[in-house]
Amino acid sequence: MERAAQRDAQAAADASGRALKAKRSRKVQGKPPPSPDELAAFYAAKVNSNEYLPASMISNAMCEAMLARRLVTADRLRQRGVR
Repeated sequence: MERAAQRDAQAAADASGRALKAKRSRKVQGKPPPSPDELAAFYAAKVNSNEYLPASMISNAMCEAMLARRLVTADRLRQRGVR
């Protein structure tokens, strides 16, 4: 019984202590996220290189973006096992 009472008292104290604390603000980002053009160029460099490229690294949307900007060819994507 004593342990249960202690746990209940501790839980109540923790709950009231949390209510008094101010909410944390989000972390301020140092620089803005990359633009779609920058992302497409980054992934195109990966596709066009000979380094290891996991098949799941490039999404269908990114494939379309790279093809639309003519950064890679459909043949190169097939060679790399992406499409």
